[in-house]
Amino acid sequence: MYRGYADKHIRPLIGSLPVGSLDADLFDSFYSELRRCREHCDSRAFVEHRTDAVHYCDPRCRPHVCKPPGASTVRQIHFILSGVLKRAVRWRWLSAKQDETPAAPKPNPQPPTARKAARILAEAWSDPDWGTLGLARDMTRMRRGELCGIRSRHVDLEGGVLALDRSIGQRRSQTWEKDTKTHPAPPDRVRPGDGRGPRPH
Repeated sequence: MYRGYADKHIRPLIGSLPVGSLDADLFDSFYSELRRCREHCDSRAFVEHRTDAVHYCDPRCRPHVCKPPGASTVRQIHFILSGVLKRAVRWRWLSAKQDETPAAPKPNPQPPTARKAARILAEAWSDPDWGTLGLARDMTRMRRGELCGIRSRHVDLEGGVLALDRSIGQRRSQTWEKDTKTHPAPPDRVRPGDGRGPRPH
């Protein structure tokens, strides 16, 4: 994800500039451009295609409309730059960091009520695969990549243990296995809801 943000937003806009030119004015312009358009389109008209592969266009291929990245994406980009600038200060390429942390997005969770969640789960059980997925999601609070990373070796039905050590990452059409975000606790110590380990599943 960070590599994708760097390739799309950081390198094209400021990646070729000397470190010494990274000042407050430049970062103000950089964040202003991020707030203008996530595609950095220079106000030119073009079609946003649904895929980069050869295809026949359908209604999903639409004329570009400028939209900024989400606030959380802007903060992720900032954290990439912040790490770079801290290292530049440490190596005395800069005298001080020149950027400021963007404001955090205001959380607006809208989870279903317990009654609605029960109805969704009950309906999902019309298909055992969907029901199992929904139950695993509700009981463990796993991320999507972690759910996709579950393998038979992770499940101990007799002991009631789900020990997860892998997750699935995705960037566009590419997928790969990776470590879990918070790293697994020892398999024999993790049970749903026991409160032990970095993140019980």
